[in-house]
Amino acid sequence: MIKVYVDTSVFVGCFDAEFEEWSNKLIEEFKLGLKVLIIPDLTFKELEEAPVDVKNLVGKISGEHREYVLLN
Repeated sequence: MIKVYVDTSVFVGCFDAEFEEWSNKLIEEFKLGLKVLIIPDLTFKELEEAPVDVKNLVGKISGEHREYVLLN
């Protein structure tokens, strides 16, 4: 299984004309379980300030297709 570490730019990219094609494709691969989302605590902290649509993207990915990491 391919694991992909992402930062906030992937989620924001889903709503940016320049990056939406690739960002949405990656999110869809996470949803389908083709890849596992590796998301750090820092990204969650940054998403707190993001628009609701951006924040909601993480919740659309099944818990079995995502892993959390703590950065120190």
